[in-house]
This record gives sequence, C-alpha cells and structure tokens, in this order.
Amino acid sequence: MAAHEPCQHGHWRTTTCVADLRLDGLDAPMPIDGLMNADAFLAHIRHGLSPTLQPGEVVIIPCPGVPRSTVELKTNITAVMEAL
Repeated sequence: MAAHEPCQHGHWRTTTCVADLRLDGLDAPMPIDGLMNADAFLAHIRHGLSPTLQPGEVVIIPCPGVPRSTVELKTNITAVMEAL
C-alpha cells in the first residue's frame, strides 16, 4: 500500500559546490547558494584555496563562466596569490 502524504523535497534552488582537486583528493569545499559568479569565485580563491596552498604548488584555474572581464579576474587572482 502506498502512502500519499505531502513531504518536503528540498528548497528548489540552485546550489553550486566548488572544491579544489588535488592529487590526494578534494580540498577546500565551498557550497554557494545560487550560481557561480565572479564574487563567489574570488571568495573561494581568497578563503578556500589560498589558506591551503604550500610553496611550490601549481594552481590551474579553468576559465570560469562569470560575467566579469578576464583581465579583472586575472588581476584579482594574481593579487591574492602574491599575498601568499
């Protein structure tokens, strides 16, 4: 016999999960309520990726689909990396 009662299925919004992929697994997971944008991407670089980096590590950042110019993103990312 099947039950036909209403139930909660979720909040029906987009949640984006961002993490750093390393040779030994995932690091610095960060859920974002909504879609990825430039502010969220830079926040992940500053607060998620930067604290986990060690000297000599290489960072490869794919071209993110964000509505800011590539030059602005490169400038911000470079500033964060140089602050290490």
